[in-house]
Amino acid sequence: AGGSSGSALSAALKAARELKEGQTCVVVLPDSVRNYLTKFVDDQWMVCEGLMDCEVPAGGGWWWSQPLSVLPLLPIITVGEQVTCGEAVKLLQEKQIDQVPILTDNGDVLGMVTLSNLTTKMVRGQANTSDPVTSVSYTQFRKVMPNTSLGQLSKILEKDHYAIVMHDSNKRDARGEKISTVGGVVTSIDLLQYISSQQQQ
Repeated sequence: AGGSSGSALSAALKAARELKEGQTCVVVLPDSVRNYLTKFVDDQWMVCEGLMDCEVPAGGGWWWSQPLSVLPLLPIITVGEQVTCGEAVKLLQEKQIDQVPILTDNGDVLGMVTLSNLTTKMVRGQANTSDPVTSVSYTQFRKVMPNTSLGQLSKILEKDHYAIVMHDSNKRDARGEKISTVGGVVTSIDLLQYISSQQQQ
């Protein structure tokens, strides 16, 4: 603990000696904001997490409040966790895409396999064609919903190369919660093409 918390704890221990049976002592331990500079103190992080509304840029932003569902995304292509790196290479080449989500048999998202990460791992000898695609996947990814605003999406894409679009299904899990399914992958080029096409009309 820091000096502030240490002082508070020291005083609490002294006060606790005089407490009678059944009494409770509550101590507030101050915490430094240092550990949260990249989270709660960062407006962009707050916007990406949906904890704060994002401000429309001074230059306009007619598209800012529109939902992600207005973007004409390509049909989703996914791979299973049993797929090999070699099979993933062929799929990316055949479909001319840069990344695909990796799903479990139940449809849960395990991660993403990207062309850049796959290339890096195989060139360095850290993976080969017979390895499962999960060995070269990104397990940190951001999910968005069709009603996510394009403004929030733009903030997300400032940090991440892509986001996985999820859709609520009519199915529920054992706990009764709605099961979400993968609906697509959205990248900066999808947002840029939409803005550009609308401006040209």
